[in-house]
Amino acid sequence: MKVSSKLLFVVLLTVSMACRKSGSFSDTPFLEYRSHAFENESGTNRKTYTLTVYFTDGDGDIGLLDNTPLDSCNENAYNFLIRYFEQVGGVYEEVLPVDSCLPFHNIIPNITPEGQNKTLEGDIIAAFPYSGLPQNSTDSIKFEFVLIDRAGNRSPAISSGAIALEE
Repeated sequence: MKVSSKLLFVVLLTVSMACRKSGSFSDTPFLEYRSHAFENESGTNRKTYTLTVYFTDGDGDIGLLDNTPLDSCNENAYNFLIRYFEQVGGVYEEVLPVDSCLPFHNIIPNITPEGQNKTLEGDIIAAFPYSGLPQNSTDSIKFEFVLIDRAGNRSPAISSGAIALEE
């Protein structure tokens, strides 16, 4: 039940299929950081960063199949990995989630297109819950992302770069 409610809250995925010939993209997922937006829900202490990452995948095997068992305590269950860092003393240090069974990672459902052209291209929009953070005295944070397809191909890790915290 934890996983279902987390998925509804954490992951929003938008995909637009490219009008490209099959094979235009590598079968290894590619990521490019696009943007972030900070939202402070009025009347509550809830804060969220909405992170947007562009992706491509040549064979379209992105997302977990419907019959894949979900174990939120197993990091291998996640296919969109998010690492969070805070700048401390001029160096970025990774901040781990308080509960190891509720990581910052996301699960993307199966988005493989029907038909012969399986090429995928689009944006992954992930809501990152920011309440209770930062854990350290810092003025900037950053995120690192990795996308893993069903064949086990991992995109190279990409970074958001420094994000100044809003006062």
